[in-house]
Amino acid sequence: MSKYKIENHDGRLALVGGGEQLEWLDEIEIISFPSESEICVRVTLCDGNASNLYAWDLDDADEIRAAMSEWLEDSGYSESIHGDFRSEESTAEAVASARALRDRFLGGDYTPLDARYCVWWSSEDEQGSIDCGGFITIEEARASLPGMTAELLRVGNEDDAAGILAGTFLIAAVRDNTGCGFEESLNVADVDFH
Repeated sequence: MSKYKIENHDGRLALVGGGEQLEWLDEIEIISFPSESEICVRVTLCDGNASNLYAWDLDDADEIRAAMSEWLEDSGYSESIHGDFRSEESTAEAVASARALRDRFLGGDYTPLDARYCVWWSSEDEQGSIDCGGFITIEEARASLPGMTAELLRVGNEDDAAGILAGTFLIAAVRDNTGCGFEESLNVADVDFH
């Protein structure tokens, strides 16, 4: 079980741990580093002046805040997106990815920022599977299913069609090749791919 979790408290986001450990989160930041060819998206604790821990005058507030900050970093709540800032197209793609991560988080999906919603197709007998890629949001992953179904049917032969349609799509939030909470299974036959 995770040491901390992110929760909504009275319309404000907080990082919550055991006992009296509740600290407000600052707005999610998007910072560009053109010299390093990256944009960083990160969740941070609030400024000390707005600190819940300091307001309660806890003796170990500094240590708790340091541990919380470290947890946010180690748990994937900081993500760097690479982009070639000399190219408008590459920069636009990096900015769009950063905004999608921010919007995903602010929309109530507190999956770590470095996690992706990965999609796999699996045969009915679970003897074969195909990695269909990763997406920033669950909506993007779901929206990709009709195109993936059509592509699977296109590359297969007529004899494969029934087997493909009898298969299943699995969507899972994945971080460092490990599931991190969300999983959803959909029958391929239920996907409208026309």
